[in-house]
Amino acid sequence: SAAIALETGQSDWGRITAASYDRLKNGGKVAMNQEISGRVVLLQVGETGPNQEFFQDATIRQALSHLVDRETIANTIMKGLVQPGYNVMVPTDLYYTEDIVKYEYDIDKGKELLTDAGWSLGEDGMLTKDGKRFEVDLFYQTGDALTDQTALLMQNAFGQAGIKLNLRGLERTALVQHLVDDDYDLILNGNLMGPDPHRCVYIYGDRSPEIEALFAAGQMEIDETERARIYADIQKLISEEAYNLPLYYPDSLHAHNPKLNVGEAEVHGGVYHFYNPVKIRFEK
Repeated sequence: SAAIALETGQSDWGRITAASYDRLKNGGKVAMNQEISGRVVLLQVGETGPNQEFFQDATIRQALSHLVDRETIANTIMKGLVQPGYNVMVPTDLYYTEDIVKYEYDIDKGKELLTDAGWSLGEDGMLTKDGKRFEVDLFYQTGDALTDQTALLMQNAFGQAGIKLNLRGLERTALVQHLVDDDYDLILNGNLMGPDPHRCVYIYGDRSPEIEALFAAGQMEIDETERARIYADIQKLISEEAYNLPLYYPDSLHAHNPKLNVGEAEVHGGVYHFYNPVKIRFEK
């Protein structure tokens, strides 16, 4: 792994996970960097997956949103190295707003909404409707203990509401293939957003005529105040419909050989590690 390679001197720089952050930081063998990544990790809801009919009702998606304990995920499982996320856009995005629907963790509220959508508990304690059980798969990338714990936490909460959530941990290549094929019920995925919020059009631009019209208006608008209002309206509509379920905003975590001077190279947390990699220097 990247953490072991850094500890043993086989690597001078690497991106690490929250699972290995404390060990590396306390080990004293490497220097640490924690930067804003501009990413949102979310529970992505399948539009064309095997059980797509379960998620076509916004009430169902809203119910699932109440079954996600974002605070425990962020502060306990991810050790406070991420921020709880309630918006599909990230706080560093242009025109980001907190004036959205914020789904608090509330299993009873989730159950209430599921009942409103016509689901009822069967004799086995699982939700049923029209003779079909509410059983879906959650795909996620395996290999990271904290992601495994996140999946287990959601499986437990969904189970309390009467939903059977089957965990499907996959290698990255197989996971991406399910994304490409739109072949999933639910999938843990990360989106790199910003800097301009119009990038969201590729994910949400065709979800409703109203949202489509707002994205078109936002692309053409040159007045900053009006443009901010348009994208705030988009964020609010997306949250109301709960098309996807934001979980958290992760920082980008890196570690490097202490002799590696990366100051002038300008570390940052996006896809690329440095703004000016040619300025990396080894200190004697």
